[in-house]
Amino acid sequence: MADGRHTVTVTRSWISDTPDEVEHPPIPLGINEMVVPRATLMLSIGTAIVLLLSAIWIGLAAWNFSANLEDSFGPPADAPVIDGRYAWEVNLLFDTCSAREG
Repeated sequence: MADGRHTVTVTRSWISDTPDEVEHPPIPLGINEMVVPRATLMLSIGTAIVLLLSAIWIGLAAWNFSANLEDSFGPPADAPVIDGRYAWEVNLLFDTCSAREG
């Protein structure tokens, strides 16, 4: 702002007529334009493969754990039957029911 006492010098406007390549020249890293997208694509594919393999690995571990857990109990034993009912069922009936004539 110029009020007569101070002069403000603006070297250039905000909207520049010079192209972006001239204002901000590329840094010569020795890579071309396709290196970054190609690296991103390769990392994405690698991440997907690692996720798939880890899901398979965890699934197999869970399946083996389940099989080992079932094998640790052994085969199921046949429960004893009293008058056509299981023993726990007979005990439950005798403990909780009263006779009709009584």
